[in-house]
Amino acid sequence: MENNSKIVIAGGTGMIGKALASYFSDRYEVIVLSRNPRLHYVADAKVIDWDASRLGDWVQELEGAAAVINLAGYPVDCLWDSTTKERIVSSRILSTRCIGHAISTLKGKKPFWLNASAIGYYGDTQGRVANEFSEPGKGFLSETAVYWETAQTSFTKLDCKTARLRFGLVLSPEGGAFPLMYKFVKWYIGGTLGVHQRYISWVHILDVCKIVDWIIQSQIEGPINIVSPKPVLNNEFMEVFRKCMRKPWAPPLPECFVPTLSKILKTELSLALDSQNVESDVLKQHRYQYEFPTLDTVLNALVKDVQLLAKL
Repeated sequence: MENNSKIVIAGGTGMIGKALASYFSDRYEVIVLSRNPRLHYVADAKVIDWDASRLGDWVQELEGAAAVINLAGYPVDCLWDSTTKERIVSSRILSTRCIGHAISTLKGKKPFWLNASAIGYYGDTQGRVANEFSEPGKGFLSETAVYWETAQTSFTKLDCKTARLRFGLVLSPEGGAFPLMYKFVKWYIGGTLGVHQRYISWVHILDVCKIVDWIIQSQIEGPINIVSPKPVLNNEFMEVFRKCMRKPWAPPLPECFVPTLSKILKTELSLALDSQNVESDVLKQHRYQYEFPTLDTVLNALVKDVQLLAKL
């Protein structure tokens, strides 16, 4: 790969964006595109104001970049109604199209365009194992992922490499689902959610950064599932979690409590009711070496990280 010295991250102020900005900052000039005009730096990366629905001065930041990573989109960890669903879908489509149009205006060598997606693409996998060659599933998240990816793949004449990053459940001590799950276990309500025969396809935030880096260096195109090598059942995940925190038991949480708990926490917990048995044939075929390949290693490390952060 040509040794370009800049990486641009659109929507880089969320958990994954901040981690990537920090990870790449020692080797690249990192530019974060954000709609928050009050931000000037994110993890040592310079923040540039942008409007994800139209071209502007921010486009010049893409010139000479090794890669553009688009993570922009309205958060899914909210209560879903017709308004929020529309925001979730439209924000992803508009920002993706905007990045595509921006790349089309560039005069020099085009950057590698990595666009976020999610393993929600496969829907509820139930008893089957999904990989990058599997068909999309059904439901809101699957439809959203299909629209999201189509917004990128519709740009067929850009003369640049493209990848679709289908993220699994990203585990980080600094955001996402893990801190909430940690509190559940701490309060002795970290039992199995509903029926235990549901798979969780997880990945540590450090492996997310390393995988994205590997994709850029290797110039791997197409859809790539960013997940650990071994999905686990819901009950196994929570059992290992409780063991790491020395909480021997917690009562199971019946599905009927999910709507009420969702309202209290103001997030769509029904996300956890789908079985996501997803593997990555791409990472397996290329023998990617995980930093955290097993559930016990990742949860032990994350529990220690959360406890350390609580003391700071």
